[in-house]
Amino acid sequence: MDFPEKVALIEDEVFTQRIVEASLTRMRSCVLHKYANSAEALAGLAESRPDLMLVDLNLGDESGLDLLTALHAQQENWSAPAILVTAAEDMDWTKYKHLSIIGLLQKPFHPPELPDLIEGIWRAYHAK
Repeated sequence: MDFPEKVALIEDEVFTQRIVEASLTRMRSCVLHKYANSAEALAGLAESRPDLMLVDLNLGDESGLDLLTALHAQQENWSAPAILVTAAEDMDWTKYKHLSIIGLLQKPFHPPELPDLIEGIWRAYHAK
């Protein structure tokens, strides 16, 4: 699979949601499920069952890492890899692999390049 069919975006910034949605749905044929915070994500992810999650590190008053920890605690029959999305320049995502994080997207990103960046991380993950 070159690109995930179903992607979940957990992002509190509406502007970033729109950029990601435009980039992924126009340039790749995937279904995008958007969640603005941890509560929405926890309520909807088990039903939407995405192939990949794009999780913002800073969800306002919440942390994307806390969300992933909660998801791992409640998952029984479903899990999906996650790409962490952050503006932090010195983030070492590899120490969070136990939360199924497979890569990092650095904000700001150039919208036309976003699908290729995600595809590169996705392919590397599946090549292992």
